[in-house]
Amino acid sequence: MKESGVYTPETFTVEMAENLEKERRRLQLEVCEYFIKVNEVKSKKGADFLQHFIDFYHTHLHYLKECVEVMEHFGKKMPDLANRISSLQKQHDTQKRHLVDTRECVRKLLEKESVQAAPSCGYPSTQTVPVNLSYGTQKSGFLLKKSDGKVKRIWQRRRVCVSDHELCLYHADESKPPVRLMLLTCQLKLPGEHPSPNVSAPVDQSGDTPDTASSVARRSFFLVSNNRTYHFQAEDDKDFAEWTSVLSNAMQAVFNEAMNSGGQGHASNGLDMYTSSHHSRGSSITGSEVDLLVSHAVAPSSLSRSSTGGSGDAANVLTGAQLHQAIQRIMRTKVPGNHICADCGRPDPEWVSVNLGVLICLECCGTHRELGVQCSRTQSLLMDDLSTSQLLLPRFIGNRLFNDVYESSLSETTKPTASSDSASRRNFIRCKYQEKKFITSTMGCLNTIGRRRRTSMDTTITADTSLSSSDVDRFLKRDLLRAIRTGDLSTLIQVHAEGLDLTAPIDVVDDSGTSVVGNTALHFTIENAAVDGILGSSPYLYLSILEFIIQNSSAQNLQRENAMGETPLHYAAKFASADAIRLLLCIGGTPTAVSSDFFL
Repeated sequence: MKESGVYTPETFTVEMAENLEKERRRLQLEVCEYFIKVNEVKSKKGADFLQHFIDFYHTHLHYLKECVEVMEHFGKKMPDLANRISSLQKQHDTQKRHLVDTRECVRKLLEKESVQAAPSCGYPSTQTVPVNLSYGTQKSGFLLKKSDGKVKRIWQRRRVCVSDHELCLYHADESKPPVRLMLLTCQLKLPGEHPSPNVSAPVDQSGDTPDTASSVARRSFFLVSNNRTYHFQAEDDKDFAEWTSVLSNAMQAVFNEAMNSGGQGHASNGLDMYTSSHHSRGSSITGSEVDLLVSHAVAPSSLSRSSTGGSGDAANVLTGAQLHQAIQRIMRTKVPGNHICADCGRPDPEWVSVNLGVLICLECCGTHRELGVQCSRTQSLLMDDLSTSQLLLPRFIGNRLFNDVYESSLSETTKPTASSDSASRRNFIRCKYQEKKFITSTMGCLNTIGRRRRTSMDTTITADTSLSSSDVDRFLKRDLLRAIRTGDLSTLIQVHAEGLDLTAPIDVVDDSGTSVVGNTALHFTIENAAVDGILGSSPYLYLSILEFIIQNSSAQNLQRENAMGETPLHYAAKFASADAIRLLLCIGGTPTAVSSDFFL
């Protein structure tokens, strides 16, 4: 210290020691304060937090108990509320049924009035169109066309040209493009021998009446297209004969050309070919719905097709409400079990599931729609205009045949009645169609629903069976093939109910020993109907099998090809099955598809 030049007296050292002692005590005090704060923080994080959590638990428990008491209070009123809802639903259904009946009564009255006023249409009774091949198939000139005004209908002179298989109708301003009508889809009609008094004579713009009503009817004719009816009148009797003959010859020529180009006809001329083709146009699946029902109740309408009026008269035998009533009557009386609802037994069902072929009541229809179109597609027999293909399944399957499969293991006490509430009705329909609980499996080893909902264990074998899923599919495919060859709709419904893909390739050897490679059920149905014929009482039975497969399969699977690259549409064309072609084209078949042998 002395050497460094710093000198510290002794008294200063003692004082510094005392100060250090004081600072040490202050530090100890602060450290104690610090540890007290740390202890308080730990206490809040531990014991206090748990105590607050316990308090929250008791508070929440008290709240939940109060909620339970409130729910129990309202729960006592739920049965009464459910009964009120059920009665209200029945009341609404009754009102809806009453409104539907009222609407049908009004529709009947309107149809009756329209039938009584039918002569005003201009051709109350048609007669045979005269044919003269010497006039040829082309003509150009002028005709009087009756306007379509709602207040005043006048005759207007228009230029008309028939050439290249079409009729061109020019406007008053010929700079505008003409109306072109394809003669292949048109029909020529003549008025009856005794014209209607409502047919007016031609009146020009000045108000003169040059012709009488009788001369108008004698020189007028109707050209019916796909969406409109044109009323023409020739200038004189010679011009009338020439126009009608040219139109008839042109229609016959384009029809013969279409048949020859499709490979389904042969070259022919003369009146005989015209008459035979004129009568055959109404014998297809796209005609009147009553043609395909194969019932004695509609025999007069089918016979009328062979009259001189042609297919146009047969299509007008039953129209509107009359046609709906005829379809409804035939579906209920000619098919076993269709007089009552397939699900609840209510009499006189008025709705149809077009993909299953069953008739149901209005109450059950609501649940069917809840299932979705992938399960059931419903239409009304009264309100909807059903096509012929939509009537195939309800005509050939029916409630009894369908329920023999879908309710084979059902007890009488399980099925609802007409007076059952909507909840029990809904539960039964879901179990029947969606879960398929009432079906008896033909395999007896695999549950039906289990087969439809397999995941990664498709190849496993159940504990109580020795059949694998591939064996089950093989047996079901054999049953499907047998159903197609024998026309057994019950077996067809059974294999579909057990979850078999109806469009899967059937690469098995059938009972006759014939090896089939890559063909689907659609291929076999078309081939068997054309070559061997299906054992059934109706020639349309194979169409119902086709329609069932089409309605219950995805559109993509319907285009499956066999080993030769042929789709079902190729087979329908190969075996000249016109009705099958129409059914397949309606669901999106590709007419321009080319197979490996370039058949199409």
